[in-house]
Amino acid sequence: MTRSQATRDRILESARCLFAQEGYDGTTLRAVAAHARANVALVIRYYRSKEALFLAASEFDLRLPDLGTAARDELGPRLAAHFFAVWEDGPAGRQLVSLLRAAATHPDARARMQAIFETQLRAAVRTLVPPDEGPDLRATLIASQMLGFAFVRYVLEFSAEGLDRSAAVRALGGTLQRYLTEPL
Repeated sequence: MTRSQATRDRILESARCLFAQEGYDGTTLRAVAAHARANVALVIRYYRSKEALFLAASEFDLRLPDLGTAARDELGPRLAAHFFAVWEDGPAGRQLVSLLRAAATHPDARARMQAIFETQLRAAVRTLVPPDEGPDLRATLIASQMLGFAFVRYVLEFSAEGLDRSAAVRALGGTLQRYLTEPL
């Protein structure tokens, strides 16, 4: 790895960390540079702008499970369990929260969030649902539930006493199951 690539990678990792901690509005290029132990001019040279850096830091593979191998009556709970694993078990979840928060007010972040769900979730649902049963509508409904739940739980941080992870998987999983398998 070249020295410039190592610096570029450090900047990107620092950006992911700071955007996750401070959000889009709370993160500056200077803060990213300081965190990465790099000159701010290098941040600008490699990424051009805060928006471009944010988009680079917001590349996500949701690593959706192969739902084609799941029993039909377990599709929703399995998808919900995966959703919670992504959002709660690693750094990608904090980065997705940052992206979700930014998507409400920044067009580029909104476009990135739409692209993630378009290319990953919608594609997965299309493999499960025949074209005449509305796979795109079902994917949109699933995204509305998942993102709405994430917004309330991770951005607004509503109190959810009694709604531990297993209860949340059951509740959200039941709704996702209906969207995947029942008539609309």
